[in-house]
Amino acid sequence: MKKIYVSLGLLVLVSSMFVCFKIQDVKPLPISEYLIECQAYFLSYDGQRRQARWVYEHLTEESLQKHADRRNMKFKSDPLIPKKLQSSLQDYNKSGFDRGHLCPAAHASFTEQALQETFYLSIQHKPPAASI
Repeated sequence: MKKIYVSLGLLVLVSSMFVCFKIQDVKPLPISEYLIECQAYFLSYDGQRRQARWVYEHLTEESLQKHADRRNMKFKSDPLIPKKLQSSLQDYNKSGFDRGHLCPAAHASFTEQALQETFYLSIQHKPPAASI
């Protein structure tokens, strides 16, 4: 009888260890940090929070030259980020929050593409209050 209890105890112990180690082996969500290089800035994007972690821009006299016009620019999702991890215009709709550039459009008007990249939602403040 004692052998049966010892055997059952060992079986429970081994199976619980197997379950515990299997639970620990479960991988978290896929890596959702994206490093993106644009003409006017570098961006680290956190897909789980759907916002920029940091933005780096290197200003030069040439990069501050205005050769593009922002009047026809519209905010849109970043094409370099998977759709499931993107923020959208609907995130701002009736939220009381505004969009705001982490890399100012004025710093990126040296080409049309550089300027348009500042209107990607991935590089917008999350979330700036409208009253600020």
